[in-house]
Amino acid sequence: MVGNGGVLDYNHVCPQVPLYIQGNSFWVDLFILGFSGVDIVLGVQWLSELGPILIDYTTRTMVFSYLGQQVHL
Repeated sequence: MVGNGGVLDYNHVCPQVPLYIQGNSFWVDLFILGFSGVDIVLGVQWLSELGPILIDYTTRTMVFSYLGQQVHL
């Protein structure tokens, strides 16, 4: 479900794909969506697994704990 209440359909799931962001490794389930223009969308399903997240929209950064380590993206 997206912010406006609509639903994005998917046909395939790629489970436990390694995702590397700014030198940090994450294992995520990727859902193949039928739209283009972005490489990946960090969905609420994955973000909720991280626990509390501090987001600064001014500097476009986020800080959270992952596997016992503080991550700053």
